[in-house]
Amino acid sequence: MREIGVVESTNGTTAVVSVKRSSSCGESCATCSAHCNLKGNKIIAKNKAGATAGDLVTIEMSTATVLKSAFMVYILPLLMLFLGYFLAEYKTGDETKSLVCAFGAFIVTFIFLLIWDKKNRNKFTTTIIEIIEKRN
Repeated sequence: MREIGVVESTNGTTAVVSVKRSSSCGESCATCSAHCNLKGNKIIAKNKAGATAGDLVTIEMSTATVLKSAFMVYILPLLMLFLGYFLAEYKTGDETKSLVCAFGAFIVTFIFLLIWDKKNRNKFTTTIIEIIEKRN
């Protein structure tokens, strides 16, 4: 996955890049009546291109990493919610206990994701691959 952003600052081999979030209307906000207020995201990226503050750059993160992250954040908690419910319903037959187990599994999944994120944060790296425009 590639995005374009502006380097805000550099620190050794890394840089903070501000990336404008994409809108659902496809960057044509004037024709959309949603009046969304898109804010940028700040991303820490490896500065392999030697960019400096103010440069317009292309950053890249592998598609597999993006898909894995999306699965972990969006799909896994939902799967655990349903799994907790159906397993408890099968074992106990009581709907109240099943709901408690479902939400318990859902919450435990998020706790797991917080711990997993702290341990694996450095594996999900974004890299500046190209300087599009020098703005110094």
